[in-house]
Amino acid sequence: LDREIVAVLGRSGAGKTTLLKAIAGLVKYSGSIMVDGEPIDDLPPERRNLGYVPQNLALFPHMRVEDNIAYGLKIRGLSERSIKKRVRYVMDLLDIHHLKDRYPLTLSGGERQRVAIARALVIDPKLLLLDEPLSNLNVGLRLQISAELKKIRKELGITMIYVTHNVDEARELGDRITVMDAGKIVTMGTYEEILMRNIDVLSDVLYPHNVLRCSRVEEIPEGLVKVKCGNLTLIAASECRSGFNKVIIPSNRVYLSFERLRIGVNTFKARIVDVRLDKNLYEITLSVDGVLLKSTASIERFNPSELRIGRLVYVQIPIRYITVL
Repeated sequence: LDREIVAVLGRSGAGKTTLLKAIAGLVKYSGSIMVDGEPIDDLPPERRNLGYVPQNLALFPHMRVEDNIAYGLKIRGLSERSIKKRVRYVMDLLDIHHLKDRYPLTLSGGERQRVAIARALVIDPKLLLLDEPLSNLNVGLRLQISAELKKIRKELGITMIYVTHNVDEARELGDRITVMDAGKIVTMGTYEEILMRNIDVLSDVLYPHNVLRCSRVEEIPEGLVKVKCGNLTLIAASECRSGFNKVIIPSNRVYLSFERLRIGVNTFKARIVDVRLDKNLYEITLSVDGVLLKSTASIERFNPSELRIGRLVYVQIPIRYITVL
């Protein structure tokens, strides 16, 4: 795990948060946890030298931002000069120095997230544990915080374990992905390695993935390739210079619309052939030029009466979510 961002991926209840708490020493566990080859089981949380950002952030509302960040250093007995120097460094790193005299309740969600990360980093931890740090942020802030986490890893050379239930976050941030289910690690590797090894792992733990047999049609500039899957022609990104025969598309990235879409690339007419309700998700089967695709969407997205079998709709598949293997 040296200097990597390892994403721990799984649905709710898989044991992801418990895993982080066990590493941090916040829950009882059996077995042994090793950091840099040394067991840390007998060490209390404050002596494990691990940074931990919980889901609720746990900022002290009665303390200013600067005092929140400095708290871990003060209980370790560092000198005032050392504390100020270290706190200033992490605030500059995360561009939050201008917030130093504010209180947590006056901050935005993204600002609170940065403060919590700064508080975890200020102790110079061996390992940074992040529990769904982007789950309550909008798309713009998610991208900003993701970029900052990558910058932190590069500048500080710190290893991170990043818990998420979002496969896109895991894919984009994680050097490697660990998939958990029912309290166990079921596989580990890069996103592409997991797909090649056993696509059913991601489909079973998260949501269905469309797996289509395909062939290369032609190269397109900018690293793109045109592929043909039956009667369906897709534009995809590909670094493969040799042959490939498979296209994989997460079902939650097959976007369905009842109105004609302005985006022309990978946009098709389709017909609804089946609709199923699984907990809070619609699983919609679509026929696109005779090729069957699964599309999943939350129950808030559509009214049941809209999803009539036989209805003509439009689908759009963003290039970034198509993987060729």
